[in-house]
Amino acid sequence: MKLRARISLVLLLLTPLASAEPKPKPAEIRIVFLGDIIPHAKVQRRVFADDVRIHADIKPHLDAADFVVANLETPVAQGLAIDGKIRQDPAHFDGEVYTDFPRFNAHPKLLAELKLLGIDLLGVANNHALDRGELGLEMTLDAIKKAGMYHAGHTAHSPLHIQKINGANFAFYACVFRNLYPSRPEPRGIEICTDLGLQRASKAAKTHDAALIVFPHWGAENTEKPTYEQRKFAKKALEVATAVVGHHPHVVQPSETKDGRHLTYSLGNFISNQQRSAQKNGLVLTLLFAPDPNGPPGLLRASYQGTRATPGL
Repeated sequence: MKLRARISLVLLLLTPLASAEPKPKPAEIRIVFLGDIIPHAKVQRRVFADDVRIHADIKPHLDAADFVVANLETPVAQGLAIDGKIRQDPAHFDGEVYTDFPRFNAHPKLLAELKLLGIDLLGVANNHALDRGELGLEMTLDAIKKAGMYHAGHTAHSPLHIQKINGANFAFYACVFRNLYPSRPEPRGIEICTDLGLQRASKAAKTHDAALIVFPHWGAENTEKPTYEQRKFAKKALEVATAVVGHHPHVVQPSETKDGRHLTYSLGNFISNQQRSAQKNGLVLTLLFAPDPNGPPGLLRASYQGTRATPGL
């Protein structure tokens, strides 16, 4: 019996622990990107109708994501009228405080709706960010924070937002092309797309071992072909970024994934009441990442889902 016991002990020591479970693979990270959110009059009236949910059709897809990003193309400045004066909140779309194109302003109820939908971060660097001036922009940033979301694209506060998702870091950098403010002096408060801005964003991302995602507001409206300036900036951005996801044209533009990097020139509209057929089409982009213990997370693949801008309007 003693001999058998000794043999069993020796075999136990020499036999690898085949029954030990392998280490689980790190969870993949799913980030979803949405197009332009433009609060035309019908959109705002729908927001004020408490019994109506915007894009309830796509909420299950967003619920499956780890993080959701969109472009907010309006100030959200409660009570700030088009003449720059603070007024009593009318609590409905009135055309004076809460306004349509060409100078938008929306009630914070819009942000509550977006949060309920599942959006986590809003880009604010676009050609409507200053429709209520610098005060309106500051009020918008406060409203986004109060709604429980993050923002990117404000020069002083956060042109770059660093976010840890499932243990991996991501850097979201939002900017706008300078030519989208042709009749104004240098726009204050919003990040302008420049090579220097890219360098700064890249440096900040590297210090956090973060995958850099550039979110530019660029191009020409209502054209499905990227401009020379878009292509030039995209090439520069992809030297330092894992993904470039653009918006502003209000129609879908080309996408490609190559060598672990992704480019979408325009996702089109997500919420709007623009009437052309192409303006009603948008893309919901999903980027799937894998964590890397030795550096930034790497891009695995991209997928798309077509959507119609605010069905039912």
